[in-house]
Amino acid sequence: MSESDPWYKGAKIPTRSDDWEIDWIAHRSIASDETFECEITGRSIPANSPHLLVTIRRKGRLRTQTEEFVVQDEDTLREWVQIQD
Repeated sequence: MSESDPWYKGAKIPTRSDDWEIDWIAHRSIASDETFECEITGRSIPANSPHLLVTIRRKGRLRTQTEEFVVQDEDTLREWVQIQD
């Protein structure tokens, strides 16, 4: 990880094996009546309210596997990944 990488790049996921890490987060809200469940808190998040889409990855021998999930805000994500320290 270089100094220019975002704080979350390469952070480990407390609920996953050590080979999973955060690759990217996107701040978003979408025009929809849908709701999402926060991966960390389990709370319902309306799609039209600001939230994070978190992409995690795991490198394999032949390919890289990715998954995405929703988190309510950056403070929640920061607190969650600090569990690893």
